[in-house]
Order: sequence, then C-alpha cells, then structure tokens
Amino acid sequence: MTRSVVAIDIPNLLPKWHFFQPAGRMIWATLLFVIAIGGIMFMISKPKPAEPPTWAQCMLGAVATFALMLLGYGTIPHEWLNFSNSYLKWNAAKFIVHGGQKIGPIHWLNFSINKQVLSDLGAVVIYVVMLTLNVIIISKWQKRPTATEAPAAGDAEERVVGQSAYGRPVTVKG
Repeated sequence: MTRSVVAIDIPNLLPKWHFFQPAGRMIWATLLFVIAIGGIMFMISKPKPAEPPTWAQCMLGAVATFALMLLGYGTIPHEWLNFSNSYLKWNAAKFIVHGGQKIGPIHWLNFSINKQVLSDLGAVVIYVVMLTLNVIIISKWQKRPTATEAPAAGDAEERVVGQSAYGRPVTVKG
C-alpha cells in the first residue's frame, strides 16, 4: 500500500537576479527576524503597564521568544551554510591561502585557509550578532519604566474606611 504525498510549492517571490533565488529562504527568514526585532524595539520604547501580565500574555511572549530564537539561532545560520556550501560552493577544496604561499611582501605561515572556513566564520558571526542582540533586548526589556496610573480628572482619591463582613477593605471616594 502506497501513500500519496501532497507537496505544496511555495513561490519564492524574489527576482531571479544573481543570488536572490538561491538565498530566498535565508533572505525571507532574515527579513521576518528584522521585522520582529523592530516590533520588539517599538514595544520596549513604551513603558510597561502597572498591572501584571495575564497568563495568556505570558504564553504569547514565550511562544514569540521561542520563534525568534528558532529563527536567529537555527534557521538563519542553517540557511547561510546551505547557501554558501551549495550556491557559492565554498568547500574545503577551494583555498583562499595555501600554506607557505607568498602574497606581496607577506609570507604566510605553514597553514592553509579554505573557503569552508570562511563559510563557518560567517555562521559564527551570525551567532555572535544573535547573542549580542539577545542580551541587549533582554536587558532593555527588563529596564523598561513602569507606567504610573494618573487619576482621571473626575476621579477623587479613594480611602479605606473599614472592612466588609468578608474581610475585604471598604473604600470611599472623596
């Protein structure tokens, strides 16, 4: 018994210039990441509300944080390595500098640098940028000022005048 497989071809929507099509998933993931970081930076600029967040708000924040970390630490570096290995063909067979090679007045030491090292260095740079953004955003998020609730023009200050039969404070305006 064979099962039929349904495949959905999602269009890339990028022009067929030079590297846009092969790097499409990396470009879209990076664009989505940048838009989400922009939204977070906008939310950081606003003060946090005086009341504590609800359970649903906390869960939404946790899911959004997980999605951004999945993009930043998983998808974007993976797509960079795929792009550099497949389209750019940066592998261990292509060298930038051979051991003992002389370039101008500089005589290189006894080691070689291939293009796969450059590809891996690109992934390391992505991870360092993501970690730096992570620390900066978490620090700024925690240091947001708290909004103070100012009473409305028609509201008078409430004061406690006693206790109800159930042990709750009774307040009056005035």
